[in-house]
Amino acid sequence: MTIKTARRPRVLFINEYSGDTEADQAIRDVADVYWFHGLDYEAAVPVVREMVEQYGPFDAFAGLFYIGDKFPMKWDEELLGALAPHCKLYAGPGAGYDKVDVDWITRTGAYYANSPREVGRRTADGALMLLLAAMRGLTPQDQSVRSGGWRDSGVRTLDWRASTVGIIGLGNIGHMLADMCAALGMSIIYTSRHRKDVPYEHVGLDELYARADCVVLTCPLTEETKGMINREAIGKMKDGVVLVNVARGEVVKEDDLVEALESRKGETLACQPRRNIMLKLLPVMRAALDVFENEPSVHSRLRSNPHVTLSPHSAAAPDSMSKGMNREVIRNVIRFLETGVPNTPEMLEPLAPECKCYCRQGAGYDMIDVEYITSTGAYFANAPVAPSSATAEGALALLLQTMKAIGPQEKRLRSGQWGDFKIRTLDWKTATVSLSVCITFAHPRPDLSMITCFPLMRYTQIGIVGLGNLGSNLARMCSALGFKVVYNTRSPRPDALYEYVPLEDLWTRSDAIVLACPLTSSTRGLVCKDTIARMKDGVILVNVSRGPVVVEDDLVEALNSGKVLRAALDVFEHEPQVHPGLLANPDVRTSFDSRCPTGSYPMSSGLLHVRITYLNPIDAPSPLVSDPVIRKDWGQH
Repeated sequence: MTIKTARRPRVLFINEYSGDTEADQAIRDVADVYWFHGLDYEAAVPVVREMVEQYGPFDAFAGLFYIGDKFPMKWDEELLGALAPHCKLYAGPGAGYDKVDVDWITRTGAYYANSPREVGRRTADGALMLLLAAMRGLTPQDQSVRSGGWRDSGVRTLDWRASTVGIIGLGNIGHMLADMCAALGMSIIYTSRHRKDVPYEHVGLDELYARADCVVLTCPLTEETKGMINREAIGKMKDGVVLVNVARGEVVKEDDLVEALESRKGETLACQPRRNIMLKLLPVMRAALDVFENEPSVHSRLRSNPHVTLSPHSAAAPDSMSKGMNREVIRNVIRFLETGVPNTPEMLEPLAPECKCYCRQGAGYDMIDVEYITSTGAYFANAPVAPSSATAEGALALLLQTMKAIGPQEKRLRSGQWGDFKIRTLDWKTATVSLSVCITFAHPRPDLSMITCFPLMRYTQIGIVGLGNLGSNLARMCSALGFKVVYNTRSPRPDALYEYVPLEDLWTRSDAIVLACPLTSSTRGLVCKDTIARMKDGVILVNVSRGPVVVEDDLVEALNSGKVLRAALDVFEHEPQVHPGLLANPDVRTSFDSRCPTGSYPMSSGLLHVRITYLNPIDAPSPLVSDPVIRKDWGQH
């Protein structure tokens, strides 16, 4: 996936990031920005359509949230349909995405990226505040004082140092809340889809209900969690339990909660002040709710109950949190525009922090959030050894086919012609250009209309961009065939037998250029109009790295002008779509990402062997088969 085009990317925002000049400059450095003020869902639907009609397709769509502004919480095909299929990123504020039709977004070939980091920390803070308020009975005490009472409310409080807190959902928010509660002396038990590598006891849901003095909901809203706190679940809890919900309102059946709160049947803790008697504990003593089943509507009997602490979906303190959360949205957009992948590691988060090694076939890792994986204390290990030789062989085949002009010759042959045109082929061993003039039986007069004319030149120098495993294997084979090889990579290879040159020199000196580099923010769009202009006239270009390294609009223009003589492409900017200007050009050799035949048995078994071997050293001192992907500023993993 890529958004690199001949034009600047366009981003459509809900709400303007007013007052944040740093964020404003950062996004405008990489994209043209359009926005409309916050609207509710019904009003936003036609506005999105009108923006597309007026300004053309957008590459990313993002929502910024400010307290008091309207915001279309539901993101679905009706709202976003006009943006598809060109829009490849939908970036929303906040951690939850239960109102987002992620399945539809995925079917359009796009990402949905939430922004959980900033909101997670602040929501955990808010959850702790609500929990302590409920344990200490601050709401009923406050109401008692306001009505003229004083220390006679009979409100039972909990000593949190002697209390067990049960957390349902130990994701980002739950984990931070657990750490804070433990620091205050509370005992922590939790239940989650996966056992976590944390110093807290993992228990089943029924056991959590039975043991917890306080139950805190921090789980996502799913089919399994919707309505999970109902009459049956409450019946399994301790009498006098405190319930806190900072997850989603629909996790709790509010009618059942109200019934449990009111089930004292006329008895109140306040009616027995200062008496040394055992008070009947209520099925649910108190509740603290930040989210509601039908928000913004709040159940009337919750509003009237003094033992319920209420906040308007503001546990994350949105007035102070919005800047950080909106910056996270903007960082997601910027990273996607630069790399094709947003920051949010949504798919991997359920695996952390237990997972210590992420293994993936192949050499490339441009679609991997290595920074996030490293931040969890884990390795990411690719498998570059097995495919590098096969990929290099495929690259060499493409290079030689292009130098021998197989593409245009094959096209003429398939059209029923036989040698009725002149074509220059190259003897790469002697670097001598040979001219073949063939005679056709079908056409006595040669048709030269489709011949790409170029000066006779000596194809002696191959420039390889990227001397990793792939580039090194290709350089070795090219050198054995008599080519002179120069290369450029991030830093010179002291063990290389070939000349290292700056990128500028490689462009100007090479007769054929092979791209074998990884896709990064530095290499995305590397081969563009500006760099092509620095190359030799009549250069041959081969790309076996990643499609977005080449701006295809600029390459098509260079092929049509003759600046680039021929090209061989195994990867494409908008895979699986191929630029029509490339498909129509007989001087372009294309293949469908097949220079590395991963479907073959030798290739697949080699990759499998590497991936399995990776798993052995995780708990042992032996090194990984190949070096893990590391960036110096990411630490030692």
